[in-house]
Amino acid sequence: PNSGFGEKIAPLDDQNGDRKEDFVVSASSDSKPDGRSQPGRVWVVSGKNGDLLSFRVGPKAGKNYGRSLASADDLDGDG
Repeated sequence: PNSGFGEKIAPLDDQNGDRKEDFVVSASSDSKPDGRSQPGRVWVVSGKNGDLLSFRVGPKAGKNYGRSLASADDLDGDG
């Protein structure tokens, strides 16, 4: 299978209030073990300890969800 994990990486302002910059990682070309395509995925990861802060799955396979990433401010206002 082709996970595509790490295809794109972008910094994010502190998303969880720990005063450390976090980051987002994508896999727009994710596939299942049998080779069938599945929707792209995006992970928001703590820059302090690598904990998973958020995870999103694209709406449909082949739509390139996660192909482009951009930096963002604190999205939920907690940091």
